Amino acid sequence: PVLTRQPRGDEDTNRPRLMRSAEARHDEAVGLAQAIDLDPIHTAVVTVNDPRPATLLGSGKVAEFAEIVKEGRAELVIVDHPLTPVQQRNLEKELNAKVL
Repeated sequence: PVLTRQPRGDEDTNRPRLMRSAEARHDEAVGLAQAIDLDPIHTAVVTVNDPRPATLLGSGKVAEFAEIVKEGRAELVIVDHPLTPVQQRNLEKELNAKVL
């Protein structure tokens, strides 16, 4: 799976928009994965309203992706969002796959 984070949308509207859209970031992440001969079995743009310190994502979303990883026998999950070392480790345990 290739996951990209969608901002909540309540960012400061007075700041100039420098960030690309979630869809553009998603397309770039998928393209980069394919460029190094990875074959994404699932991709998603996930809105994170309340980032969890342990995993970034809520438990329901983690369980959903764990099932996708298991069914697709994925060995690698790419998250296009900064993760702390703790979040990366916890996601790897929950998903039973390497997380980048």
